[in-house]
Amino acid sequence: DHRDLHSFPTRRSSDLIALIIATLLSWPTEPAIAETKIVVWNAQASLEESTQERLDDFRAFADGTDPDIVILIEMSGENSVESFVSQLNWPEVYYVTSDLATLSTNVFFALEMAVVSKIPIKSVVEYDTSTDGAHPIRTKPGTPLNSVQEERLRSDGIPDFGQTLSSRDRGTIRVDLDNGLSIFPVHLKSNRVGACSAPGEALRVIEENGFDLSPTLKNQLENAYEKGFPQATASHVSNAEQRERVIAAIARVAQDAIDEGRHAIIAGDFNTSYEKGKTGNLASDCILKDFSCEKAPFPEIACSDGDGFDDTFAILEQGYAATSTWNVLSKALPRTYQDPAFADAAIDHIAVPNSSKEVFTDAKRIDQLFGSDHYPISVTFID
Repeated sequence: DHRDLHSFPTRRSSDLIALIIATLLSWPTEPAIAETKIVVWNAQASLEESTQERLDDFRAFADGTDPDIVILIEMSGENSVESFVSQLNWPEVYYVTSDLATLSTNVFFALEMAVVSKIPIKSVVEYDTSTDGAHPIRTKPGTPLNSVQEERLRSDGIPDFGQTLSSRDRGTIRVDLDNGLSIFPVHLKSNRVGACSAPGEALRVIEENGFDLSPTLKNQLENAYEKGFPQATASHVSNAEQRERVIAAIARVAQDAIDEGRHAIIAGDFNTSYEKGKTGNLASDCILKDFSCEKAPFPEIACSDGDGFDDTFAILEQGYAATSTWNVLSKALPRTYQDPAFADAAIDHIAVPNSSKEVFTDAKRIDQLFGSDHYPISVTFID
């Protein structure tokens, strides 16, 4: 039949088209890629009442950085974090604050850390040098979501860097998010040298009041401040040792998250930078020459007879405290602390295990302070 001869290819074509459509519908597709922006910010220590005066800063920070997760350093406690959260225009927000110190009228006790996230928080463990009970994880507008569990942070038994943690050492919180991230905020010991306060203050008072001191006493004060003395050197070594034992302990607890198949991230204010002569890679340190109290980049010649005295980064990069080695994504960043008197190098850092390196971008510095004395830094997690 003539009509049948013409209708045959038409039916064949429609069958083929249906087969193609069915095949395409059943074809496996690539999973969607989710990018999560993580911003780390030392907001600058201020007492709880003072944070209410910084709401404009917090709003400008949120608008200017557009984060999905914020790791906050130097908060005075949960109320300060709630002030920050109040300026976020997020449909959902989850946050948790460390409870490592006692609230005080001394601003240097305002050193808590927090994680604020659009991604739901699954669980939190606080690792403290002395346990003091559970506290809540919250969701906006402050509704308790769950409780933070607490465990003792320990560095005992870590070869070379296992000095027992003191009650003044700072711990961390492990914050597990629904997207597979485990965040460990840090705020390591600063390079502040208490031994420099006395001669510095004395010289200031003498100058302001025109006191007439004996040449010998004035010369001793000036030499101590400008040329260096043993107490200042001992303080620098002690500060480095505190950073080392804390980061070693944190690397050990972060290993648990890595072994569980999670993507760990250690981030915050390390209070030390990659500087020639200062940064070490071996447990055996150089013998330091005397430090002065002048604010300045680390003098390389002070540690020229051996390996650097600060092994904070080596503990991560060389895997001294646990089996994983870490990549410090912020290693090459310029200064993140505003004061230009020091080395032009970052003291705020983001580190991830080398096993997870491919799911993180390089770190960037955000060139606005938002009322702080630290620049924020950011990295993107590609899930």
